[in-house]
Amino acid sequence: MAQVQCRMEIPKSASEAKTLTVGQVFYLNCEGEWPALQKKSLELRLEEADRYKLKLLDFEFTSKTEAQLKVTSYKVGQHQLKAVQLVDSENSVVLSDLDFTIQSVMNPQQPVTEPFGPFGPLALKLPLWFPLTVLLLFAILLGVAVNRWRIRREKRRLLLDMRLTESAQEPIFQFYQTIRKQQRAYPAFSGHEPTPEETQNFIAALNESYKIYLARNFEVPTLKWSERKILSDLKKNHRAFYTEFRLEVRKALAELNRALNSKTKMTAQDSQQLLNLLRRHVDHIQTWLKGHRK
Repeated sequence: MAQVQCRMEIPKSASEAKTLTVGQVFYLNCEGEWPALQKKSLELRLEEADRYKLKLLDFEFTSKTEAQLKVTSYKVGQHQLKAVQLVDSENSVVLSDLDFTIQSVMNPQQPVTEPFGPFGPLALKLPLWFPLTVLLLFAILLGVAVNRWRIRREKRRLLLDMRLTESAQEPIFQFYQTIRKQQRAYPAFSGHEPTPEETQNFIAALNESYKIYLARNFEVPTLKWSERKILSDLKKNHRAFYTEFRLEVRKALAELNRALNSKTKMTAQDSQQLLNLLRRHVDHIQTWLKGHRK
């Protein structure tokens, strides 16, 4: 390992000021037995704590035994560096001890308040509740989305179970065709006294016909859902219709539910009154639909 003796050469501008400042260029003129150094891979090797005290900028041989190192320093203070090495991929040269002082470029009487040079990203410390709140909101939104998807899937399944697409007729024609068929089969319309069982069958047919009519027009699984769920779906997905007909729909569903649960209490006259109620109600809906589907 070769050793060389170095002396500092300070540029004229710095020499007049009798100071070296951070980032200012100066030179080390070193004499000794030099190996054949490879300029492209040259670097100064210092202790980790000293790595900003001296930086190699350039290197040139001025003779066979002399070389000039162009250097600078990025750290303020008085620096005493020992055994600094100039190395390439194959050789190493030890420089003599170096002693120099670097001053700040700031005027000590007028210190600059802002830091010099680039700085890294600032660490932003957030309270623990912030990410927890974000996660909670995300979980709630995800839960709402999953629940809506589940409800829609279940609704489609129930509508398929009702086999609404089997009839090619329009909903209003299907309703009246079913009603006429039930009237012919129900003894009360031919002047005979129906049995409680025949009355219950007729009421069940009215219930199914009316609910299928609603289901086909508004895609609500009326035969599978309670009165509350039917009205809730109409309110959510068919607000204009619900606003206009909520009282009529509620009354029709309530009367059908009461009739189905009355068993032997329903008379032929009660059944006919229920039929007339549903007819008027369906005709009213049909008129409204014609006006809103043009």
